Amino acid sequence: MTCSFGFKRLLGCQHAVFTLHSVIDHFTSRGSAVFAVALDISKAFDKVCHKQTGLLFKHYKVAGVPTWIILVISNWYSKLHVVVRWIDDVVSEIFCVNSGLRQCYLMLLLIALLYV
Repeated sequence: MTCSFGFKRLLGCQHAVFTLHSVIDHFTSRGSAVFAVALDISKAFDKVCHKQTGLLFKHYKVAGVPTWIILVISNWYSKLHVVVRWIDDVVSEIFCVNSGLRQCYLMLLLIALLYV
């Protein structure tokens, strides 16, 4: 069972609050104390500067991530250019993205393993 409610169809804040409330009720009704911590990291991945990802890659190397994987990810970020597509296939000019992590489960997993 997953406890993630983000980016899932038909799931949202109401479901997360209901689940939290149910868990709290379950344990308090049995006489247990419940302690909770809320950490808002909603923008944390948006603020990672690509010029400073070398530090992140050093952590990967220390953690034993194979060098070829680090090089692939580094290369991926060094060439990150995008366009925005609007209605009727109108597109913006190409621009470089200098911060933020791509929404790649492998990258997020590696970060979670290293920092959590």
